[in-house]
Amino acid sequence: MKRSLQEVIELIIFGLIALVIGTGLLWVMGWLLGVLGILFKFIAGIIWVLLRYILPVAIVAGVIFFVVRFLANRNKQEAVVASSPETAPAPVTPEVKTVDTEPQEATAETSSEAVEVEEVPQEEKKNDPKPE
Repeated sequence: MKRSLQEVIELIIFGLIALVIGTGLLWVMGWLLGVLGILFKFIAGIIWVLLRYILPVAIVAGVIFFVVRFLANRNKQEAVVASSPETAPAPVTPEVKTVDTEPQEATAETSSEAVEVEEVPQEEKKNDPKPE
């Protein structure tokens, strides 16, 4: 298949345009990755500085915590061993308090109702067969 001179020139021009576009895309991607690299370096620097100062402080705090916990547990065990049943003080029994579920006013009303006696009318007393 023979191509004309115009078709050959068009193919060369389209190839050059594609080459320029591809080169531009590579340049933009490189620029973006460079910016991301700077950002990642900045974040890594912050993390490194934090770890440089916080990690030793965390290690010292952890050692202090475990030493204090060890000493507290050791003192508890010594207290248990030292207290024998003969020398141990008598156990303290807790006081038991009852809690009323009803308010005080309501209980007072019910108790006064229980004390009151209903009076019988005089007419019913007269009809009563028992003499008084």
